[in-house]
Amino acid sequence: AGFAAAPLIYVLLAPVLGFLLTMPVIVGGLAFIASGKPVRSLLLGVGLTVLLHIVFYQVLRVTLPWGVLTNYAGILTWK
Repeated sequence: AGFAAAPLIYVLLAPVLGFLLTMPVIVGGLAFIASGKPVRSLLLGVGLTVLLHIVFYQVLRVTLPWGVLTNYAGILTWK
């Protein structure tokens, strides 16, 4: 059920919280459901979020939602 709900959770939370806060929760939660290991799930969630942000936002130049981090968008990116 968690894997089926993940896309809906992303659609609901991403505009409000932003990509950088929503994805670790979703990926970490799904990893925890799959493995039951909280520390690995947290590390995977944060690591994969950073990797996806670099690939999509920096390399492919896809606009990702900033949400509550809009004021820090210039600090959280590099070129």
